[in-house]
Amino acid sequence: MLLTKPEQDLKRDLQGIASDLKWSAVELLRIAERLGLAGNDADAQAVLRMTAVLRAGENKLDVYAEEVRSGRFGSLVSSDERLEALGHRTQRVERLPAQDCAVTPVLELRDSVTG
Repeated sequence: MLLTKPEQDLKRDLQGIASDLKWSAVELLRIAERLGLAGNDADAQAVLRMTAVLRAGENKLDVYAEEVRSGRFGSLVSSDERLEALGHRTQRVERLPAQDCAVTPVLELRDSVTG
């Protein structure tokens, strides 16, 4: 399907913002890792929650860009339906116990974002 100029611009902008969110999440994971190594688990946990929010936003923007590309934009009712239609899992951000913010979980989360 050929896209109009405004649709091409919208798709490009959505993809660019999604990319910026991913980059921000990766940088925040590095900060969380340093905070965990310094023994500041409470702040590391807060930063990890922020990265989960950014990743969820990135997924939504990717879905919107795909809808624009395919001409289906606006045909689905909710964000969750959009994510499920493209095979993305809906992710809820939950509070982690302080002991879960040690360096190992931070490294595992970083690998899941960058992988």
